[in-house]
Amino acid sequence: MQLVLKLPANKAPFIGVILHGQEQSGLLNADLILKHQNKKYRIIIEHIHHVLNLRLICDEIVSVRFYDHLEFDPEQLKSWLYVIKRANYVNFSQLKLVNEKLSVLRTSPQNKLFVLKIYKVEYLKA
Repeated sequence: MQLVLKLPANKAPFIGVILHGQEQSGLLNADLILKHQNKKYRIIIEHIHHVLNLRLICDEIVSVRFYDHLEFDPEQLKSWLYVIKRANYVNFSQLKLVNEKLSVLRTSPQNKLFVLKIYKVEYLKA
């Protein structure tokens, strides 16, 4: 899995995770979109030595989803974290890479885009 960070013009900052293989089926964490899309989410980014883990958390439904051992660019992460300090929220998506183009995964079988609003991003470095 790979971390994707973007700062699109005139839009909320973006954080996503590229999924591979069977994870791209649209079933991974689909319940968050189908049942709990309007809840408040937060992310904890754990940077332990050269390993980056991401925790997607919803306190309202007592749920934690794990994205471990993400590939990432340390300088890009540092810059992105600095810029988002003033953002009201960021968008989070699960992504797939098709013909070198990123696209947001859709849930199966309802075909809803996997996009969640994240109201707090915490960064922990060991």
